[in-house]
Amino acid sequence: MKTKPFLISTFLSTILQCLYYAVITGITLLILPQMMDTITNLPANGSPPPDFFNVIGFSSITGIIGFLLAPFVHAGTGALYAWLHRREEQPVTAEQGAMGGAAAAFTARFITGLFIALASLIVTNIMYQSMGQVFGTPNAPPTPFSDPGLIAFTSVFSIVGNLFAACFGSIIAAALGALGGALTGAMLK
Repeated sequence: MKTKPFLISTFLSTILQCLYYAVITGITLLILPQMMDTITNLPANGSPPPDFFNVIGFSSITGIIGFLLAPFVHAGTGALYAWLHRREEQPVTAEQGAMGGAAAAFTARFITGLFIALASLIVTNIMYQSMGQVFGTPNAPPTPFSDPGLIAFTSVFSIVGNLFAACFGSIIAAALGALGGALTGAMLK
């Protein structure tokens, strides 16, 4: 395995994944007050509010985009590794591409998972503050969203869940990176 191709492909994949997370999370935090307002102002006639399907649609679209993009990003990480490896040493074999691609994709996904786990501390607090503002009134007793114990529990639970997802996602990323690296290595012989 070559170090320079590994570092470059890992770095680029990590940046791409972190940017995707930051953009989607940023957009979600921007529209969170509208989402919460939509949910709390249900019409009395039982029909969904006008913006309800926009909120559901946005959540569904971001999930589908992430689900469809992830295999391409991880396989692309492996392909990039094999291509960069070939630039340093010719020829590159499918085995070299697979090993380096798997390592690069695994590492990139794990680093991204750590970033997401740490960012979830900030995101969880912002979400609870937004929900507390929507559900709370100025002179009313505190809402469950302002309970520090609940916020701490949710933050810890979010971090643990994100770390588990980082480990599991890294295994899948490694398999896809190996596939991308092997295919590219075989084509570049």
